[in-house]
Amino acid sequence: MSNRYMTTHNDWDSNLIVPLVVASFGDTKIYADPTWGIKIRQVMADGRVVPAEPHKALFDDVNFSKIDIGQASFVYRVRFLDFFFAKTFTESSWELEKYTLPRAAKLIRIEYQLRESNERLGPALILESRLVG
Repeated sequence: MSNRYMTTHNDWDSNLIVPLVVASFGDTKIYADPTWGIKIRQVMADGRVVPAEPHKALFDDVNFSKIDIGQASFVYRVRFLDFFFAKTFTESSWELEKYTLPRAAKLIRIEYQLRESNERLGPALILESRLVG
């Protein structure tokens, strides 16, 4: 499996999806919800770091369930405008962080890892998105 992926984005569609590709590295079960399954290492836009901001969210239902992906790759689909993930978590508490992705940026670079648990993180993965249109 590659560790670098490419996609595109535009500056007008409020329903854009960020495709974060992962593959199992130990256990073949991963969190179904990317909030828990992805650990963001760094986000950059046009060469500048996009800082993580603390994020508060009220969840109707917290989904810590896992899905078995076997040896296949899996794509988490995260809305561009809802780009938040757990910094740390347990099943009873969590600390969230949000990244505001600038839609007009010519290049967005996201470095992330698959998280099997707070203690088990996979290898670094990189998604680069280029502005089109």
